[in-house]
Amino acid sequence: MLLDKKSYALLFHLLALEEPETVMMISKQLDQSRRKIYYHLDKINEAIPSDVGQIISYPRVGIVLNAEQKKACLDLVAHVNDYFYIMNVKERIQMMLIYIAVSKERVTIDKLVQLTGVSRNTVLSDLSAIRQELSQGQGSIALNVSKSQGYYLDCHPKLKIRYLYQLLHTVYTKGTENFIIIVRDKITDFLDCDIFFSDAVRSYFKGQMLTIGSELGKKINRHESDFMISLLPYLFLSYRNIQLTEDEKTILHSEFVMVRRKKEFHIAQYLADGLEKN
Repeated sequence: MLLDKKSYALLFHLLALEEPETVMMISKQLDQSRRKIYYHLDKINEAIPSDVGQIISYPRVGIVLNAEQKKACLDLVAHVNDYFYIMNVKERIQMMLIYIAVSKERVTIDKLVQLTGVSRNTVLSDLSAIRQELSQGQGSIALNVSKSQGYYLDCHPKLKIRYLYQLLHTVYTKGTENFIIIVRDKITDFLDCDIFFSDAVRSYFKGQMLTIGSELGKKINRHESDFMISLLPYLFLSYRNIQLTEDEKTILHSEFVMVRRKKEFHIAQYLADGLEKN
């Protein structure tokens, strides 16, 4: 049984679930009717091996994959390219937030439609969900819109970068490998920033990580260094799109007086100088 794009959309959505979700909720998030959800669920059940238990929606509980079903579904998507990949609502929101946080260009509804591949109404609904999510957070971050900037995160610069780091941490630790690749590819395509994600930059940092640990007096394992190198391009871009007045710059400089005395700052400066030189 061959799966189409909407079947894959449901498949990726089910793989992302950590708690049971009803067909009604899934239909709303994927913008498909309940009848269509059951239709694509039947196609998925036909596609997975016959010795794997059928994926069922339990009354008043919903659907969630067990370990055996999840493995079978992962096998189905193992060779799927980004043409077939359709983000669920959670992934769309994460993608939009990352794009808004790092884009130096004006972020418009049309650009978000192109970025996510969904309708204008779906994007507007996702933006409302983002506003609600940010309003419930502990940090004072708001999603605002202006004629000059389009959509942007309105908050203190340090708070914005910290929020982006936490968002990326969630994506890289809980997201699927396919989604992580899609995020990187979409950001590089839309912002024309291949150099940040290039093999040359990655190779430079990987080489430097071999000596940084001893200078800091602690061991940095390979997983930690790969994780930091993967996140750095997004943090660079986020820093570059911050717009500050001269007064705001003066205040931030004063806040970083103590930071400049730390060993980590001098190592960061060394890395920056070496990156520019190379």
